[in-house]
Amino acid sequence: MESEDLFYDERAELNVTYGDRPHWKQAGKIHFVTWRLADSIAQAQLRELEHDRAVWAAKHRGQPLH
Repeated sequence: MESEDLFYDERAELNVTYGDRPHWKQAGKIHFVTWRLADSIAQAQLRELEHDRAVWAAKHRGQPLH
């Protein structure tokens, strides 16, 4: 089997499912998985993100963030 046969093929059938984020799957292909642990972000960065989210929410009342 050639190494290029293991990776995403734009011509092949693609199955996309949704949970919190979209998942792309192709039969017989390698899948890359990544995740972030809840405590893996610096507190200063977390506060900045929370502030940005609050600003966004104030501008877009009632609209989902994602």
